[in-house]
Amino acid sequence: MYDATLEFTHEIDREVHEFLGEIVFKTVFPRDVAVSETPSHGLPIIDYTLRSHGAMAYIKLCMEILNYPS
Repeated sequence: MYDATLEFTHEIDREVHEFLGEIVFKTVFPRDVAVSETPSHGLPIIDYTLRSHGAMAYIKLCMEILNYPS
């Protein structure tokens, strides 16, 4: 979970991109308590809270995968 306020997050992000390069997706998953709450409600994040940052990240990743060149 990406937290832009933490320097450690930026260090990990840099290292992942340096090591894996172009195969890393651009979508990042922000810290979002709604994502942690969904299992206890038995719902996927999109059904639990569609407009949350976490749900939007999942949607964005899906779109990125669908548009990934094969």
